[in-house]
Amino acid sequence: MPFISKIVKFPRETRETEETAFPDSENRVLADEKKDAAVPETLTPFPESGEQGEEYASAPAFEERESPSPEAETTFPLNYSAYFPQSVEIQDDRLTLRGIPERDEYRYVMLQLNAQDGTEAYQTQEGRNANGEVSFSLQSVGTQSQDAVNRFQMRMYSNSEEYGSYAGFLELPVEKTESGWRFAASPAYRRNRLFAQDERNDANALAYYLKPSKQIQSDNVAIQEAARQIASSAVDMYDKALLIHDWVSANLYYDKDAFYGRTDSVDNSAVGAWNARRGVCEGYANLTCALLRAAGIPAKTVSGYALGISGGDEFPEGVLQGGGDANHAWNEAFVNGRWIVLDTTWDSGNSYEYGEITESDGCKSHRYFDSSLELLAQDHAVMDSDNYHEIFLYYGNARMETERGWKAFSENNLAPYEKDGHMMAPLGAIMEEMGGVCEWDRKPGYYDRLDCRVNGHYLQLWPTQKRLILDAFVGQEAIELAFDVAPEIVEGYVMTQIDLTLSSVECEVFWDESRGRLVIGYLT
Repeated sequence: MPFISKIVKFPRETRETEETAFPDSENRVLADEKKDAAVPETLTPFPESGEQGEEYASAPAFEERESPSPEAETTFPLNYSAYFPQSVEIQDDRLTLRGIPERDEYRYVMLQLNAQDGTEAYQTQEGRNANGEVSFSLQSVGTQSQDAVNRFQMRMYSNSEEYGSYAGFLELPVEKTESGWRFAASPAYRRNRLFAQDERNDANALAYYLKPSKQIQSDNVAIQEAARQIASSAVDMYDKALLIHDWVSANLYYDKDAFYGRTDSVDNSAVGAWNARRGVCEGYANLTCALLRAAGIPAKTVSGYALGISGGDEFPEGVLQGGGDANHAWNEAFVNGRWIVLDTTWDSGNSYEYGEITESDGCKSHRYFDSSLELLAQDHAVMDSDNYHEIFLYYGNARMETERGWKAFSENNLAPYEKDGHMMAPLGAIMEEMGGVCEWDRKPGYYDRLDCRVNGHYLQLWPTQKRLILDAFVGQEAIELAFDVAPEIVEGYVMTQIDLTLSSVECEVFWDESRGRLVIGYLT
């Protein structure tokens, strides 16, 4: 769990420690999300137009690194941007922080090692050198026990002056063994890497990640204009993502009233967060995603478990195994040919509680802008990502093609067929493959209705009737759509007009002429 100390170092060998907020605790209020509130009347892009300068220059060329084993390592990647230290290394009893930004707040760096019982084992500070590095000798750090492995919590703080208040920015577990020093792995690393390996970057997927959705209204006029203003000074897509990250972190406020249930209802959609200028992590993530998409950047939301006040100090075993409930949401964006991490909630220093702004520190950190998987795993475990999947349907073929292989629609070789220019296919089998469900609601002598639930939507349709009801009974106004071809029952299976049916639940449905197949793109 991120630490909450801030060191104050005074000259003449006098030192005191005060417990205030590091990028977590209050600032990070509740692992789940963070803070947010205020509602400025006018849009104020961050930074102001024309103030980009060197601080917002494009990120350095990304070097693909061989990802280290989740087991102990001597080099730990931190961040791939120019706005947070890029790596830390332990070699030959020397710890070196590299790629330190040329910003005043990183002019001096303090290192602290705490033993497992919380006692301070070592503390020193050094100034950043011309190469953007700070190096510390660990030779004087003694063993704390007779165990083969001595474990420490490494904390780093920074300040613009040698003496004064040092703000914490990094915490990692380290170990000292007979063979030397090493970084200890986070138990969430393997899980996060598995999700990263499954990410799609093909044209179909990236096109889908630009589409608006029910909670991510990137086609909203106000959001599109905001994206244009915020990113107006960007020199490339990476800069656009950075400016949007900074604006959301600076201008949204973490809604503690909503988090603690003091508010009856909260709209955490992108439009809801935009209008209120506050929200919990879901609101931050949805607005960030909508602004990115409106700026032409493919983006998605990620849900997972975060450590902190609401998440505790350790990841529950169930979470690491894929179970349990998520308590946080963040984003990924596709820029410069790769997916990068953004957590605008945890990089925000704003909060709103009891109906008023309680903190307004703006965008206080870039730790979670283009963070490494290794650093992210220290306090974020991915549980669900808006990963794009596809199903392929062929006329006359009794099996659909999925990413896991071919799957039969039914036991009696039922196949899609054409009617009036539309593909008719078994809806229930397709919904099941997408993680949804279709069930009959039968009223003898009155009606037979098929109810389907998928992707957060609720569908109702009737055989032989040319209408479909979308999202009735889910707290919003139902939408009625008209089929060109009414659903039909064939050998006990409901065959529907696939293009309209699945497009209504935010699937991408299109005909692939080159392969002679219907493509269904969807998120899970």
